[in-house]
Amino acid sequence: MFNSFAEIYDELMDKSLYPKWLKFTERFAPLGTKKVLDLACGTGDFSILLARNNFKVMGLDSSEEMLSIASSKLDENDVMFVKRDMRNLDGVGIFDLITCFDDSLNYLLDFSDINKVFSGVYNSLKSGGVFLFDVVSLYQVDVIYEDFRYNYSDHDNSLLWNAYQGEKDHSVIHDLVIFKYDSEIDAYHRYSEQQEERAYEMWQFLDSLKNVGFNEIQTWADFGQKEIDPKTKRWFFVARKD
Repeated sequence: MFNSFAEIYDELMDKSLYPKWLKFTERFAPLGTKKVLDLACGTGDFSILLARNNFKVMGLDSSEEMLSIASSKLDENDVMFVKRDMRNLDGVGIFDLITCFDDSLNYLLDFSDINKVFSGVYNSLKSGGVFLFDVVSLYQVDVIYEDFRYNYSDHDNSLLWNAYQGEKDHSVIHDLVIFKYDSEIDAYHRYSEQQEERAYEMWQFLDSLKNVGFNEIQTWADFGQKEIDPKTKRWFFVARKD
């Protein structure tokens, strides 16, 4: 039986995305990158994957439950997991590379908080360091998630995912209900969670990155394989500090 929604998240997360994020990271990481800060690391899979590929990694997340699961996965991998809100990076150290994937920034519902993240990231990068992140696009939130319904089931799990428009502009509320089979009682446990995301205009990200000091910025679709078009679902950013 699960003790928290974090355990459900860890089991049902699409693990096929991690190698794609890794490939994107290795492509755009500065030459000789060693120290990496992985923001909003969740249950740690990507942080650990980075460590297995010879990076020295700090994984940062605000959820103690997520970090507890992340720590339980460690063996010889050199990852330090730290409980911290990514809007306050004072004192975390200086890094060659900082990552923030899986649309984690979309969970910040006021852009002033994203400004805080960008400022903290800039101050936590060494000269020549790079910030890599992704966000879901306006098209994803306003079109794809409009009256979105998704159902998934296997032998032990069932997921019911409904999305609907939030009160803020370009926001979406995800209602997640999961049923997990418990063989000891031959019945299902029900878990529910509500999450809210918000998308922003491209110019807001670009202006904010420039305002904190980044002046070499690239934008991509499809994990860096394509250029962005009006129907791109996820935007990828590469921002370099001089």
